[in-house]
Amino acid sequence: MLKDILDIVDKLTKPWEETFGPAVTGERYVTVKHESLLAMLRENIVAGIGGDGSSLGSQRVPLNQSAFELYDAIEGEVSEAFVRLTGKPAYPLPEETLRQWFVAFSLAQSRAQVTEFGERGALKMVRGWVARITAMFNPPEERYLPEEVKEMMPTTNGPVPVKMTKPKACPLCGERYKVNADGDQTYALVMQWMTEQPDSLRGLCKSCDVVWEGENALWDLRVALDKADAAKLSDTPLLA
Repeated sequence: MLKDILDIVDKLTKPWEETFGPAVTGERYVTVKHESLLAMLRENIVAGIGGDGSSLGSQRVPLNQSAFELYDAIEGEVSEAFVRLTGKPAYPLPEETLRQWFVAFSLAQSRAQVTEFGERGALKMVRGWVARITAMFNPPEERYLPEEVKEMMPTTNGPVPVKMTKPKACPLCGERYKVNADGDQTYALVMQWMTEQPDSLRGLCKSCDVVWEGENALWDLRVALDKADAAKLSDTPLLA
């Protein structure tokens, strides 16, 4: 699990490469080089070119409010994780802070000071940062998971059971919906995938930022949803 965490930390903090095959390019394999995800997000916030074409570094202004808010949030979360683990102040850039966090985390893990629950929490944390950044640059396809529910609706003749379709609730936080930064209501629990990457399927709760990625994690999500369904059937009387 530590290797999985390191791979994600590298993607967040170091330049990385992505290779596309003929199925995507139509001809041959093509390798694309990227900056680290945190650097890409930071560069997406500001412009270094003034209105007259001159460089005005001292007059940089936010271009992308969403990118600014996301960067600020993740930088704060990285700093908080580092300070909580080490008791030391964060570094000027979140990339430095995150890499030093991993050094301290791996050292604590080697000394048996990190439980399996702690490792899973760390993996969830760094995966969540990647998911939020990549969703901004390259929004994936997504679909919510519907379920049929029966609710009592008030009428002039008294409550009447009505079948309704609602999105499934997250099995961890219990939320069905999430209000985004623009004040719009969206689905909390969704399945996401990249059209050109059929094996990229993952589950995501936008309310509690949990990511289920990989075959084992997706199986865990299915089991959790099945348990939630079974609990509702046992706790709630069926309506005719």
